Amino acid sequence: MNRLAALMLFSAPAGAQNAQPPAAQTPNTAIRVDVNLVQVDAVVSDAKGRRVTDLQASDFELLQDGKAQTIANFSYVATKPGRPQ
Repeated sequence: MNRLAALMLFSAPAGAQNAQPPAAQTPNTAIRVDVNLVQVDAVVSDAKGRRVTDLQASDFELLQDGKAQTIANFSYVATKPGRPQ
């Protein structure tokens, strides 16, 4: 990609950040959580600040702990009605 800037926003369940353990749990209780899907939103703009709208999944590399991950779904979502910028 030529001089593209990307803003990555990671989504997580809203309640997960403020969750408190139930009163019956002790501080030494371990909780295991498996995640099967992570949504990653990105805004990509060129050097002049214009949005780049014709990218494909192959234009991105997604890493987790340094290991490449498969991008299962990829789409462009316009945030304003009308034609893309």
